[in-house]
Amino acid sequence: MPPNTDILVVDDDPLLRLGIVSMLQDLGYRAMAAQDPMRALPMVHQGLAVDILITDYSMPGMTGVELAHRIAQERPGLLVLIMTGHQQLEDDLDPDWHKLTKPFTEAELRREIESMTSS
Repeated sequence: MPPNTDILVVDDDPLLRLGIVSMLQDLGYRAMAAQDPMRALPMVHQGLAVDILITDYSMPGMTGVELAHRIAQERPGLLVLIMTGHQQLEDDLDPDWHKLTKPFTEAELRREIESMTSS
């Protein structure tokens, strides 16, 4: 997938969300953000173009895995990257989804996205 890929970042931590969007934009991606799943879902329902979902695992109201399942129902083929500060997740990830442990660098984020888009 070329760098002009549309990426939706969902994280309830405003500094982290802003930092990830900035990293993605530095890498040439089109990045949008939502502060939680309840704000992300209407964006997708209203037609927001999303090629990749990058979401925090632990958020109030709904986990990132639950959010990804809901969006993937509407968007088959959606690429998903779950960010977490935990080594193990309580939810089962779809085998095609990726996980990135926080904290991470821009280079690690780039490598993970490249890995997702090349498979």
